[in-house]
Amino acid sequence: MTADGWEDDRIAKFLDDLEHAAVERGPWPDEATDRERAMLDYALALTIAPGAMTAAHLRPLREAGLTDAELLDANQVVAYFAYANRVVDGLGVALEDPPTAGEALDSPPK
Repeated sequence: MTADGWEDDRIAKFLDDLEHAAVERGPWPDEATDRERAMLDYALALTIAPGAMTAAHLRPLREAGLTDAELLDANQVVAYFAYANRVVDGLGVALEDPPTAGEALDSPPK
């Protein structure tokens, strides 16, 4: 059991459901622009494998028209959320009502 009361099998099922839902509908919303897709791809790569990032990961962002300042903004937003999530997780802050995988993908942030 995790500090916030989630059972390990519930976490595994949630992540598995989330992955299957994302594969079924594609990684990004159909209405996302090329610019938004480039930023989302960058955010995903930075989140999943931060140590593997290279200058090549910035190329699609530049090709989508992001300026150096916008690249830095995107980087800082992704890094901040990674930091904030680790702080909350590290302190054992519990979710009031954990979302289902479908809710996580379909519901806009509150």
